[in-house]
Amino acid sequence: MPRRRLLTDQQRSAFQSLPHPHDFHLIARYYTLSDEDHELIARQSYPAYQFSLALHLCYLRYPGRVWKIDEIPPDYLVNTIGEQLQLPATTLAHYDPYSSNRRNQLQLLRQEYGFRRSNIIHS
Repeated sequence: MPRRRLLTDQQRSAFQSLPHPHDFHLIARYYTLSDEDHELIARQSYPAYQFSLALHLCYLRYPGRVWKIDEIPPDYLVNTIGEQLQLPATTLAHYDPYSSNRRNQLQLLRQEYGFRRSNIIHS
């Protein structure tokens, strides 16, 4: 039996979208790292892993989904996180999204922050 679709493709896309680059309120609210966030991020062994963990955390906070393997994060998000971590955007060039590190980071974020997997927007 085929699954019922709750959202249209357009609704799903809007639901999964990152905030507009000029929506400073949303960016500040969801993408500002706390002291606890910094402590968790600092436990990563390499700067590229620190940067990627921070980006995974941001995607999980808003729009509430994982950072897709083939997805290139927008410059405003990379710059926002880079400034907070005091790392250049080029640090991400050393991150391999196909490594087991990605899976480990997502598991760590689920454990530390209580994020849960969801099938609501997948069909």
